Amino acid sequence: MVERKPEKSPSSVDLAVRILKNSKRPMRPQEIIEIATRSHGLEMRGKTPDATLNSNIINEIKRRLASGRAQRFVRVKPGHWGLVEYVGRHYEPDV
Repeated sequence: MVERKPEKSPSSVDLAVRILKNSKRPMRPQEIIEIATRSHGLEMRGKTPDATLNSNIINEIKRRLASGRAQRFVRVKPGHWGLVEYVGRHYEPDV
């Protein structure tokens, strides 16, 4: 019998991608967290989950820039994140 590994729940950043794809519009981290908590059962510990998500998105952008991988997120304006595929490639991440 083959043992299956328990399914790993998606990270807050992966959920943010999913939520932004569904909404097709830029959102604030707080909005993303509210939807992820309500609709996807996301549980984030700490007093400021929206600040944590914001930091996680910025860290992903930096890692992808360093490795030459395609970006998923773009900062549309202060406090608002969108997906490159929906917002447009003419926006540059403001990190």
